[in-house]
Amino acid sequence: MKLLLILFAVLLSLSTSRVLGSSDENLENRGNIEELEDVNDGGGSNLAARKLGSGSSYKRFRNRGCRNYRGGQGSSNNEYNLYWQVSKSWCKRQCDKWGHGCYGYEYAATARGRCEVWRKPIFHVEHVNGLECNVKYWA
Repeated sequence: MKLLLILFAVLLSLSTSRVLGSSDENLENRGNIEELEDVNDGGGSNLAARKLGSGSSYKRFRNRGCRNYRGGQGSSNNEYNLYWQVSKSWCKRQCDKWGHGCYGYEYAATARGRCEVWRKPIFHVEHVNGLECNVKYWA
C-alpha cells in the first residue's frame, strides 16, 4: 500500500510524464526521446490501474531503449536489474516471475545478451538501434 501511495505521489508531481499508451500512435516524439502517453479508455490506464490488474502483457518497442521518468537510462540496482549473456525469452521469464514487481524489460542481443529487468516504471522510450523495450501492462 505504501508503494502505491508513493507511486501515486510521484505521478502527480510529474505532470509532463505519462504512462504507457496502447499503440505506437500514442508516442509523442521529442527529439530522440519519446514519451509514453496515457490513454484513458474509461477503465483507467494509469499506473495505479495497470498495477491492480490480474493479467499482464507487453507492448514491444523495437530499436528503442527503456527510459525512466526523467528520460534517462536509469541505473542497474536502482531502476532495473542487469543480466548478461541471457536469451530474450529468459529475460521475459524473469519479468513474468516478478509479477507486479516488474514494469518491463529491455533486451539487446547485439550486446552479448544484455537484459534489464525494470523494477521502476518506464515512462519513455528512446531510439537506439539494437535495443528492444518491452513495457508490461495489466489487463
